[in-house]
Amino acid sequence: MSAKQYSKKNKRTEISLSSQENHELQMILDRLAVQDPHGESLQSYLQSLARTLLGRTGLVTALLDKLSRDPTPVGFLVFSTFQDMVKDKEFKRTIKQAAYRFSQKGYTKERGSSPESVVLIPKESRQVITHMVPAPDVDWFVAGFFSGEAGSESVALSAYSENRFRELSIRVVESSPKLYREFIQKIADHIPDSAPFTVPPWHAARIYFEMLQFHGEKDVPHEAEQARKILQPFYVAEKLTYSHQLFQAIEEPERRFHELDTRTLLESMAVITLCLSKEDLDPYYQKLQELDRSVLLVRKEIQQERAMELLRKAAEELCTGPTRLMYIRLFEEHAVALRQQKKHDLAEQAWIVAQHLSGPGDAGDNPVMNEIIAMSIQSHWPSEFDGEPQQGSPYEQTESGLILPR
Repeated sequence: MSAKQYSKKNKRTEISLSSQENHELQMILDRLAVQDPHGESLQSYLQSLARTLLGRTGLVTALLDKLSRDPTPVGFLVFSTFQDMVKDKEFKRTIKQAAYRFSQKGYTKERGSSPESVVLIPKESRQVITHMVPAPDVDWFVAGFFSGEAGSESVALSAYSENRFRELSIRVVESSPKLYREFIQKIADHIPDSAPFTVPPWHAARIYFEMLQFHGEKDVPHEAEQARKILQPFYVAEKLTYSHQLFQAIEEPERRFHELDTRTLLESMAVITLCLSKEDLDPYYQKLQELDRSVLLVRKEIQQERAMELLRKAAEELCTGPTRLMYIRLFEEHAVALRQQKKHDLAEQAWIVAQHLSGPGDAGDNPVMNEIIAMSIQSHWPSEFDGEPQQGSPYEQTESGLILPR
């Protein structure tokens, strides 16, 4: 057999989708990512999805191929349900490769069984559902229900941090699906404008371990180790954050800074989580005072320009290393929460900030980070900035929030 013949026989058919179909595919993947494999809503969604995909072989093949590259119980159930819809010979090889990827991860379908009768790897066979709670007075709040295995009890877990991750609360209690649903409903009733929403277990695990990381090793609740053991099987360190599944990457985010409504965006977040410490900001505050006390006769415009440059320098020097990572993750998670609340414009703005901080650009070029510096200074020295001009106060706050000499 010639090399040319061999290549033709084994070449995988490329799946060509329109931009609209690619958008539709991403929406389906987003919806599946938050489904519980044992939940009541999954089967009804699959029935609706089957009607949507009827006769659209290319889109079905692309969906199954995509799901096989990151196998999950829900993904395998979708594959088992829809693989027979692909009858075109040109796509059969893609389906076989997808089946092989699932089998390599321990997902198999018994001959003659229904689509629901699947054999899953032990870790994923448990009933697990996890939520994020975008409560207005906390940094992060994650909760989950984990059914027992090998005779062990089923438990509910909740963990949240406050005060810029300085305070950490963790609870692990015996529970049931009914009790857990009631718990989530009570939270939803208490904060109707920012109700809990389901997230994949691997995302909940990531949030938990990052809360521990940002909190540090001191004064960790004794339940932390128990929660760690529950969530460790779901944690995938190398996986991109959940936000990357919901938003498109932005190549040059600084080109979209004009879209930012910094004041509105920051008002939608927990102020205490965003503010830097008084100790870190004190040298910059002292320099602001020096600007006002300068014996040189300098025009007000030049003074203001120097003050703004000082704020940019503070952002560049303080928003580095672990602090920069924390801000990246804060804005990524806030983007996800805003999207769940249907606040799509603000969600995109939070994502722009996160994408810029994730790249090589200076934090001082980011208008939201400059606003955070100004807001932090104002929170630590409130007597200088209280909205109305104070008698004797050398500073004023602009409409954008920047603190400048009068």
